[in-house]
Amino acid sequence: EDGAAWAIKLDSTTLASGTGTDENQTATLSALIAGSYTLNLIATDTAGNGISVPLTLFIIDITSPTITARTPGVGASGVSPSANISATFSEDVTIVAGNVSFDPTVSGTPVVTFDAETNIATIDPATDLVNNATYTITLTGVTDLAGNALGTMSWQFNTSTGYSVMLTKSDGNGWNFISLPTIPVSTAIADVLGSAASNIESVWTYNTATDSWSAYYPAEPGVSTLSTMTAGYGYWIKYTGSSSTTLTGSGSLLSSGGSAPSVPPSRSLPAGWNLIGYYQAPGTTSVSKSTAFQSLNGVYTNVLGFDNTNKGYVLNSNISTVNPGQAFWILLQSSGVYSF
Repeated sequence: EDGAAWAIKLDSTTLASGTGTDENQTATLSALIAGSYTLNLIATDTAGNGISVPLTLFIIDITSPTITARTPGVGASGVSPSANISATFSEDVTIVAGNVSFDPTVSGTPVVTFDAETNIATIDPATDLVNNATYTITLTGVTDLAGNALGTMSWQFNTSTGYSVMLTKSDGNGWNFISLPTIPVSTAIADVLGSAASNIESVWTYNTATDSWSAYYPAEPGVSTLSTMTAGYGYWIKYTGSSSTTLTGSGSLLSSGGSAPSVPPSRSLPAGWNLIGYYQAPGTTSVSKSTAFQSLNGVYTNVLGFDNTNKGYVLNSNISTVNPGQAFWILLQSSGVYSF
């Protein structure tokens, strides 16, 4: 009633007080910190009649939510461009598509779902991410159910490198000189060749240090001396199909964000002619010859490529650009380490 004095107390401590009116009143309990409380409302009318009413349990939450886990992890490499992104929170949160952004931008609106049992938010981009790219994902405006803000959170990851290497046959000549631009998910040669193996007679690579060739015969794997294919190596493939085909796959040269760190790939090459493949560095496609072989600058004196379409060698003077999937003979005047 008008003129009644009221107070909200925690034990003997007065948290708020005032004088009653005919309208509803709002009390701000700014002295409370995060926690659970049982309070009492004490009121006395103008005639001196008093009443004490216990209030419902109050739970005061002023703690901001946090992210406890992320997939992909911070700095992760080799992430599938079609993979979803997830973040595990410390509590229930409100998160929608408008709270999520990508750099570089991903077209379309992502589908964002939140599982209240696991506190995991799943972000499904509207379109696949780009191969061999570094992405930053940023969360802004995410709050818990009490309205406490997460604050702006960002992390980076790198998508895997997809490759497509064409094999052809021209006028009965099915030799192709190729490489894998990245370390595939599986380096087992049967996995790398996939369904193309039925039209491949043999795969060859050369070891300069031992002056020896290793070969794989898909029809006779038991007599083969080559069992894997990976980045940095050149391969001669004898293709027998009547029409062209492609070797497809994905992988990464660099790995991070997993259970253990990894060393960037490299090869120790002796003096002489070496058979190598172009390492496709993260964030690159085609590069200049000087960039592709910069780790061997001052060591190599000649390079030979091969035109898989016209089935002829390409001389050093005609090589200016190096593309993913290309292989080369490279002549070293002394030993060197080949990387990217």
